Amino acid sequence: MIFGPTGIPGGDFDIAEFAEITTGDPSDWYDLWRCGGAANYTGYCSVKASKLIQQGNSELDPAKRAKDYQAADALMAAAVPNFPFYQRPVPLIYKSGIAGMKNNPGTGGPFWNIEDWKWKS
Repeated sequence: MIFGPTGIPGGDFDIAEFAEITTGDPSDWYDLWRCGGAANYTGYCSVKASKLIQQGNSELDPAKRAKDYQAADALMAAAVPNFPFYQRPVPLIYKSGIAGMKNNPGTGGPFWNIEDWKWKS
């Protein structure tokens, strides 16, 4: 059973393919990559990266927050805890007379920036 307590959540696998769907905000990875995170199925643990992820997760200054997550990302990239194979395609179809539409590969869907849409003159 892949989703039961003895499957992926229990870490009882050698290799697995499963989706990690996020909004695009780095805080979505909080429980996936910190030591002891509820969704850290790989068991990856870096105390330094976990500390940076925790700092980024509670930081209100966007510039400091980005630096915390970037530093954690650099540590994790050196360790290579997993291999992301692909990103789910998200097609965006619209009339050419509409300007400002931009694709959002996260869970926000196509209306995430609707305030920027306008008819071309």
